[in-house]
Amino acid sequence: MEKYSITPNESIITVCSVMLEELYAISDYTTREDGNSLIDDDRSQFIGYLSEIIDVALYEMYGVKTSFYEVCESTGHFSKFRSTRILDDYIQFSGYIDTSDTDCNPEIGKTRVHNFTNMIYEIETVRIEGTQWQVSFKIPLEKLSEFMYQLEQE
Repeated sequence: MEKYSITPNESIITVCSVMLEELYAISDYTTREDGNSLIDDDRSQFIGYLSEIIDVALYEMYGVKTSFYEVCESTGHFSKFRSTRILDDYIQFSGYIDTSDTDCNPEIGKTRVHNFTNMIYEIETVRIEGTQWQVSFKIPLEKLSEFMYQLEQE
């Protein structure tokens, strides 16, 4: 059977953005509470990079600036968005990150994210050179739907 992909609309990408911002906040809070800043810092920083890719996608595709995007804009630090699409039962994002302004190790970060949540999976990282990395990741549509339902209940 041939796979078809569609480009996600603004609402879907916005929900992904909110979901990752909340995931970042939970990760950062857990890091501080546990006192494991060295171990879990890669996790929070890496989630931040994934958030940047989504927020840059939202801006480049639909002209929407999130608060996180505005922080990136004020510091001049941006990850680069490459593509997003919906395939089968997930939404996939890909882009490029530059870790020169942090001590984040994306290989460790992706492992820590995998151990921390099932809201993001199949994270792939490829070092291009130095601190430049190509990253792709998937968000299951089922988890996105559950998150949207929780938002509606609040």
